[in-house]
Order: sequence, then structure tokens, then C-alpha cells
Amino acid sequence: MSKWLESMVKDKNVILLRQDYSCEMAEVQLNGQQVFLGNYWDYHPGCHGNIMPAKYQWDGREGFVNALTLYIKDRGKKVSVKRKEYKYKG
Repeated sequence: MSKWLESMVKDKNVILLRQDYSCEMAEVQLNGQQVFLGNYWDYHPGCHGNIMPAKYQWDGREGFVNALTLYIKDRGKKVSVKRKEYKYKG
């Protein structure tokens, strides 16, 4: 697991899932910092599986958000999730 994720967790956390439905891109931010950016099909542990320990498995962008939420709650921290559409400019 990357220590950078652990360093981003605060007492109160906000996960933001930004999605561009027109090109199937999604970005996940934690407290304003990008955690994951990719096409919808990139969201599985085989692609960037070292972000969280193996016990936090996910499939898809919502699954990633759920795993990240659980990861934070398991550390005794508060977390809220927001969702927003955006236009990917890649």
C-alpha cells in the first residue's frame, strides 16, 4: 500500500467522485487530492491495486469509492461522499 494515501486521511474526509459519462472517464479525489483517474474499465485492483491493502477489493468506480470509504472508517475517521459530473479534458 502506498503511504501517500495514509497521509491524505484526516479526522474528517471528503471523497469526490467526478464522472464524465460522454467518454467514460472518472476521477476520485480525497480531500481535494486526486487518488485515481481513469476510464471506467480501469477501476479494479489489477489496475493500481497497490492503492489500498488487499482486503479492500473493488470493482468499478462506485466500488472503489465504497472501498475507500471503508478504508477511512476502519481508521476511526469520518468520511462523506460527493458525486459530480464534469467534462474530462484529456
